[in-house]
Amino acid sequence: MEITALASPQGSNDNRPGPRMAWVFRKLWAHEVDALAAHLLRLDPQQRAFRFGRAVADEWVARYANGTDWFRSVTLGCWIAGELRGVAEVKGLDQAWPPAAEAALSVERAFEGRGIGTALFHRGLGIARNRGITRISMLCLPENLRVQRIVRKVEPKLIYNGDLIECEIGLAPPDALSIAAELYDEGCGFAVSFWDWQRRLAPAA
Repeated sequence: MEITALASPQGSNDNRPGPRMAWVFRKLWAHEVDALAAHLLRLDPQQRAFRFGRAVADEWVARYANGTDWFRSVTLGCWIAGELRGVAEVKGLDQAWPPAAEAALSVERAFEGRGIGTALFHRGLGIARNRGITRISMLCLPENLRVQRIVRKVEPKLIYNGDLIECEIGLAPPDALSIAAELYDEGCGFAVSFWDWQRRLAPAA
């Protein structure tokens, strides 16, 4: 599946037979904050430093997750076999949805190198476009080469600020394709999640 820069790909939920058939990409809702916290707590110390820019303790991570403003942000997850394994966060910087926002990525160690971060990144950009965001900012430690490789594909403006690299990404206005791609993602994600929920509730034969 090809993923084009600055847009959410169509056909994005990999619910076809194959190695990715258990992947589902969909947004998290406020009642799923425990899944977000559990994912972030499963990040190893280096990954936490990459995600938050410094070492953080379990208590700090739990407070961060529970402090999510679900009205001023979108949290997109990659669910594998019903577990949240990767997350892209898009957060408005000022008003509810201003022209500028910040983004962040996290993928659990055992699931790195499978294209999850790239898929989440491009979907996150599409979601930002559809909310009128024209500039995305991402902070990255110099050692975080995985995220740098993902972000460099869209030719960001790089600002070196001490021990951090700020990546600024300009976004085009939304169009029919970007909106349709997000709606397609949501529809497929809901259908697959609902089917999985029913399957797990069904009594064993």
